Amino acid sequence: MRTPFSIFISDIKLKILGPSNAHLLECAELIGEKTRDSVNLIDSFFKRDARASEATVYRQLADALFFKTDSSNPVDASATRPGPLINLQSVVTQFECAGHKFLFAGDFQFADPQTKNPAILNGVEEIKAKIKEESPYSFVKLSHHGSDNAFSEEMLADLGDTKNFGLCAGRESTHHPAREILKLLDEHRDKIKWARTDHNGLVTFVYKKNKKEPEIKIEKGVLNDAKPNHIDLTASISAAVQPSPTVSSTKSSTAAASREESSKSTLSKEIEREVSEKNKSRML
Repeated sequence: MRTPFSIFISDIKLKILGPSNAHLLECAELIGEKTRDSVNLIDSFFKRDARASEATVYRQLADALFFKTDSSNPVDASATRPGPLINLQSVVTQFECAGHKFLFAGDFQFADPQTKNPAILNGVEEIKAKIKEESPYSFVKLSHHGSDNAFSEEMLADLGDTKNFGLCAGRESTHHPAREILKLLDEHRDKIKWARTDHNGLVTFVYKKNKKEPEIKIEKGVLNDAKPNHIDLTASISAAVQPSPTVSSTKSSTAAASREESSKSTLSKEIEREVSEKNKSRML
């Protein structure tokens, strides 16, 4: 395995922490296999129904690979979708400038690689060990938009005295950053600072030589905002199935049942929309 290499550009040092060539080639091979599986799956759809339109087959493919709502379909979505393997090809980079060190890792999944391939898992652990060795950092951008498969309590501990973090997510993001990661950051808010583009808009961390702490500029909102963007599905479903209080009047009982059904209907739509957005985000 090749060791990380460094590039000096004027006063900026770039260091590649990984992945290794072996790691990248292993990911590429598995992605190729999954792509071939998808081609075979399309072929099987047409064999099953030769009159099916391209649009119909496309919807069936999306259902099989990402949503798996058809119980008669034998495809294992987690085993077929190449997304995690693509994320695991992200280049993990470290920059040094003016006495400061910065870590960027694209969409790399440090916490849950979502693969059982031993070569890839070893590659992930090697990169995590290098990050721990290089820590602390002046700034770390959480990978994969702050997803729970990219960051964890263990990862935070490995970063040592790192105090400044950034999370990049779209303004209309409904799934990222993950609720669990926001909770984790919030539990350490007395020691760290973070900004998130979905709530803070344009975010700028300004670092100067001989000055340890940065100047943080945000377009809107507040720093250390731990508010999640999506509903808590477990809590919402639990609340929806709670029985209504017993009422003596038949009229009152009917009205209560009507309100309950209306509430469940609204909640069902919210949950359906949340699940849909969550699945779409996992396709990226």
